[in-house]
Amino acid sequence: MDKLRDWYNKKSHMKYFPDLTAVGSGVETKFYEADEVDKLIAEKDALLEERAKAVDNCLRETLLDRLMSEYQDYCNVNGLPQISADEQKLENLERPQRNWMFKFMAVWDIAQDMEKLR
Repeated sequence: MDKLRDWYNKKSHMKYFPDLTAVGSGVETKFYEADEVDKLIAEKDALLEERAKAVDNCLRETLLDRLMSEYQDYCNVNGLPQISADEQKLENLERPQRNWMFKFMAVWDIAQDMEKLR
C-alpha cells in the first residue's frame, strides 16, 4: 500500500484515489482524497489489531482454562486434594500419578511462558 501511496503522491494532476467496487454487472468508481485513504487504512489496521488481540486472548484463556479443568478432573478421579500441582506431595503418589504431575507441570509452565510472550 505504501508503493501505491507514493505513486499517488507523485501524480500531482490526480486529486483522488480511485476505489473500484463491483456493482451488479458493471463497476462503480468511488473516489477518495489522500487523507481519507490514510484514515481508512488506519481504521482497517486498528480493527485488524483489535481482532488479533481478541483471538489471542481467547486462545490463551482457553488453553489455561482447559488445563485447569483437566487438572481438577484428574484430581477428582484419583482422589487427590484440589491444590496446586507443585504443592502436591509427590512422594505419596504412585509412579503413574507422579509422572502425570510432572508432565502436567511442564505443560502448565509452557502455557504460562506463552502468555508472557504475548
